[in-house]
Amino acid sequence: MSKGQTNGLTLGFATSSWTAATIISYSKDGETAEDIDTSDLATTNYRSFEPGDLKDGGTYTFGLHFDAEVAELGVGVADTATVTFPISNPANATNATEDFACYINNSSRTGGINELINGTVTLKVNGGITFTPENT
Repeated sequence: MSKGQTNGLTLGFATSSWTAATIISYSKDGETAEDIDTSDLATTNYRSFEPGDLKDGGTYTFGLHFDAEVAELGVGVADTATVTFPISNPANATNATEDFACYINNSSRTGGINELINGTVTLKVNGGITFTPENT
């Protein structure tokens, strides 16, 4: 079984030429379904729930090195993003990808004396995520 890794992970956008080529960290919080309380007056001991029809696609957060020569996307800008994962099995020729509509939810930077300026970009998923596994 092959294992995913973050070395070589890339982020690109459908309509913007901006790419985060210097990604240093990556996180994706989980997708969630709304909890519908189905408890009633006859319910005893524990409340009962069922999943709602609408799901939340979650957020992606990317840590990156700030590049002063590249204009960043502004907060609130909507686009379609593609996360491309490095190939984990040398027998495969096509990278795994995740494609999703999103908007820039948050952007920040931090740095210190004699340090690279690092930043984070958080993308809010707007709808579902299409995962395509790597293959030969």
